[in-house]
Amino acid sequence: ISLGLVGSEMCIRDSPNIVDVAVSPSGTRIATVKKTTSNAKVLIIYSLSERKQLRALNLGDMDSEGLMFLAEDTVILKAGKEKDLLAYKDAFTLSTAFSVNLKTGQIHQLLTPGKGIVVGQTGLGNISGLSSDGKYAYMPAFEVIGGRNHAEKINLSLMKVRLDKESQPQTYKKGHTDSIAYYVHTNGTLLAEERY
Repeated sequence: ISLGLVGSEMCIRDSPNIVDVAVSPSGTRIATVKKTTSNAKVLIIYSLSERKQLRALNLGDMDSEGLMFLAEDTVILKAGKEKDLLAYKDAFTLSTAFSVNLKTGQIHQLLTPGKGIVVGQTGLGNISGLSSDGKYAYMPAFEVIGGRNHAEKINLSLMKVRLDKESQPQTYKKGHTDSIAYYVHTNGTLLAEERY
């Protein structure tokens, strides 16, 4: 998909270089992740009403795994990168979610291994739901239960994560050793914890 003008109208057409697209709640902005000729990725925000590019952020060699607007000025990008990890035979795709403030251009990682959650985990880009005021995301992550340096238990808990700035996540729902997923209502209340 690519954007262009036909006469005085904005149109969208197919393009193999666009790997992800999201439309703002008002329908006046479009976020795209575009692959450059060197295979780097760029997050581009277009204003349809102003017919211009508002922001462009270099993502390097990260792969987009999802893109969405939370509000007119906030985009969530789920991105991953394949890495070889010590002591593991195969490469893993390490993924996480980033919050992008379109007013300031600031981008921050929502969950960071070692900051309130277990080091060395993958799949940190899943968002189970949002708070009713839109200020927090509820995200599953493994956290240490018990000792500070040596885990008594490692549980998949539901973390409450600020969207506007980087901060230590809070435990919203302490998980169990057999927790695998959480489901949150659109009003921010926990509906269910899935266990195996």
